Amino acid sequence: MSILDLFKKKNNDYNNIENEFDPNKIIIKSTEELKHKNEHVEEVKEETPVQQVPSMSTFEEYQLPNMDMFFNDSKIIEAFTECDDISIPLYINDQVELVKLSDLNNLFIYGIQESGKSFLIHSIIDTLLITQKPNKLKMIIIDTKKLEYSNYNGIPHLLCPVVSDPKKASIALQNVVKEMEHRYDIFSNNRVKNINEYNELFDNNSNELMPNILIVIDELNDLTIIDKELTSLIEHISKHSKATGISLMCVSSNIVPPAFNSILFSVLQSKILFKTYNQSEIKKLLGNGINKDLNEYEFYLKNYNLKLNDTYTYYKYSSSIEDLIIKYVSKQSAVIYDESINESSSNSLENEEDYEDPLMNEIIDFAIISGKISPSLIQRRFRLGYNRAARIIDELEDRGIIGPQNGSKPREVLVKLNKDE
Repeated sequence: MSILDLFKKKNNDYNNIENEFDPNKIIIKSTEELKHKNEHVEEVKEETPVQQVPSMSTFEEYQLPNMDMFFNDSKIIEAFTECDDISIPLYINDQVELVKLSDLNNLFIYGIQESGKSFLIHSIIDTLLITQKPNKLKMIIIDTKKLEYSNYNGIPHLLCPVVSDPKKASIALQNVVKEMEHRYDIFSNNRVKNINEYNELFDNNSNELMPNILIVIDELNDLTIIDKELTSLIEHISKHSKATGISLMCVSSNIVPPAFNSILFSVLQSKILFKTYNQSEIKKLLGNGINKDLNEYEFYLKNYNLKLNDTYTYYKYSSSIEDLIIKYVSKQSAVIYDESINESSSNSLENEEDYEDPLMNEIIDFAIISGKISPSLIQRRFRLGYNRAARIIDELEDRGIIGPQNGSKPREVLVKLNKDE
């Protein structure tokens, strides 16, 4: 149920709702709270005022919500107040444990149909939406079933609309590989080793950050049957992406060839296992069996680097709360898609040396008039995605129009405006 629906339900006789809508007056009547271990999911009555949010256009103005707007668990709220990293909350023995997205280092989630996989993915995405600004975290969601994640279209955290075409899924991953290699070039030029060191060059200036990228792939096995190249792309990204801030989250209800082989199992280092049909599947995934039955919403998480090897549960949002989260973040900032993510190299960049961005001349004029330029200025002025803006900056430097990077300051424009013009 959307915010407007909630308001209408509370004010049936109210006519001009679009003109006089006041989110501060809304009371959320019910949410679902996950009761850990053997308890059931219950409806918890609570009152949660939703703050009014003006439309935002820049990331300096982007406001993260108060945690108690969407969480009714004080343990989670307390844990996040002490954590600045991109993390997800998990429950173990009724205690909250925040796990960094970077530490999971590419995650594979497996379980039979209706075992809780989709609820977990929604929980992770929803948590990231209310704890991370879109200049710090971007997402690509691949959902060829067209059922689970289309409601996220329009949120500012997406690099592109939810991908539902298998062919476009392959193109998107090819462009992720290009972006990953481009980031390594940037790191080399700036003499840094990873995304954290790079962002520190800008003192974490909100408009200059290189965002982390989370790629969610639903029903991986079905997708790789259609396009076998996806397996090699996922392997390549998994092996080389950690320093660049790019993470994979792959979901499947089947672990048969061609998608799954020993290489793919090894590169997707973190594994989450929900209910399965037999112990052989468990041993294939984890290398060992599990001596207990998994309850509803429970899963087994294994990560060698973090020494995680136990049974967890997760925070489950109700559908009405998820609607409110999407409404909140969508109102905070307009979505700016990176059109290049779904562009085939054969169509648009077959000869990269001859390729010129169609907005290049306009951006050059803007830079000369302004006397300064940066990726964030291009993003705000021309409403472009980060990747495209960064490539334009590189091209301007190659042409000698702007100077080299100078810390967090905008680039100097070397071509000066003719005063007679």
